[in-house]
Amino acid sequence: MSGLTFNSGLVAKSYDTNNDGIVSDNLKVRQDQKTISALGGSDKVSVGQLANAIGNNSVIVKNGEIFAPANAIKIPVMYQDIQAVHDVASNALSNTSSWNHTYIPSYPRESDFQGPAQYKEAVSNYNSAVRSYRADIKTDRAVLVNALNNISYTTNNPQIKNMVNTAIRNTAMNDILGMVVNERNNTVIMEDRNSLRSALTSISDMTQFTQPSKNIGIVNQEIKNANDNLVTEETNIKTKLPAAVAQTEKEISDVKAHAWFFKGTRVEGKENDIKEIKGYSTVSGVSGLTQLARANYELGVSVLDGFSIEDARGISQSTLQNERQVNQIGEKAEREAKKIDKMTK
Repeated sequence: MSGLTFNSGLVAKSYDTNNDGIVSDNLKVRQDQKTISALGGSDKVSVGQLANAIGNNSVIVKNGEIFAPANAIKIPVMYQDIQAVHDVASNALSNTSSWNHTYIPSYPRESDFQGPAQYKEAVSNYNSAVRSYRADIKTDRAVLVNALNNISYTTNNPQIKNMVNTAIRNTAMNDILGMVVNERNNTVIMEDRNSLRSALTSISDMTQFTQPSKNIGIVNQEIKNANDNLVTEETNIKTKLPAAVAQTEKEISDVKAHAWFFKGTRVEGKENDIKEIKGYSTVSGVSGLTQLARANYELGVSVLDGFSIEDARGISQSTLQNERQVNQIGEKAEREAKKIDKMTK
């Protein structure tokens, strides 16, 4: 899928729900020549046959059916203008976010000043600050309107264009109001700025995501790494654990015979180490990783025919959750494999 190599062995294994080595009794196999040929032409489809077919991208599994798709298996890319939209929106928001645009000084109180001259100067400074403030707001408004117009030219996404058109239409109505009264009220300009920023914030948020193929590829690599750790742990359990236990038991014997300082604590610690490594097993890790490999694969299959912005954001969230679980499995396996290794030295 779009250059991705899924962990096809784990994916295929996940569909063998009764653990008999066969997947054709758990999945429907489409009876066309292309599918049958891709699966090796046998009546029964084994886990290995499905793994090979998924691995070389000749079949997919979707809605409980194995079949060879008519077109090349490739995850499409969300139209590139979405990234451009995000850049325009986020840049406009960044350029209009200064604290100066949200601060209005209080009008001076005459009683706070020593005399008329000082008070007059304070009022003059206040009026200057307000003029500057209002000029900044008008500048902000122009930047935001320009950004929305640029976005309208950049994409044809109906949801984004609707948000842009609504914000621009409201601003245009306020422009007409300003012409009628011959002067724009500062409150109206502020409301414009707030509504324009709100529209651009929504657009920026909805267009901030990673392409599904990249997200799925990242999780796929994490699954491979975790699986490698599980294989290493299983190898250490089978080949090194007896030696680790024997070595640690010898260390316990030496401590009992020669040590006097914290002897009991040291013996207890090593006995706990033996108990811990004897309890190591990769069964739950392999089972969990198998299901996560399937979940990642099925996310890829779900977007083969295209997807929306909402789909892409949902995939980002799903892959992030899957990645956390994959990493927990991989880190646990790595930690346990290293502990066995350490206890044999």
